[in-house]
Amino acid sequence: MTTTVSTDLCDDLGLPRPLAMPDWWHHAACIDIDVDVFFDTDTEQARQVCAGCPVADLCAASAFVEEVESATHTFGVRAGMTAEERSEVMRVWLQERGIHRRRRGRSA
Repeated sequence: MTTTVSTDLCDDLGLPRPLAMPDWWHHAACIDIDVDVFFDTDTEQARQVCAGCPVADLCAASAFVEEVESATHTFGVRAGMTAEERSEVMRVWLQERGIHRRRRGRSA
């Protein structure tokens, strides 16, 4: 089921499927940027890097697929979105389709 969900999510959001280009990250604008930038509480610098990234769509798709397939919350800015922003996109998308899932590591 997770593969179908992640495939549908990418398709619905107009994102490519990350497996179509497994080495996409070699082309990322962040390739030589200190990773701490993407985990800082001030997200402006990370968002600026992402804004000029030629593979931001693949980064977004990869982040969403990872979250769907692992059912865990990932952290940091990816494709210009914070973890909370990605989580909200996922929540709305799943809710619109009537898909309910329990996230691991959270108590009910």
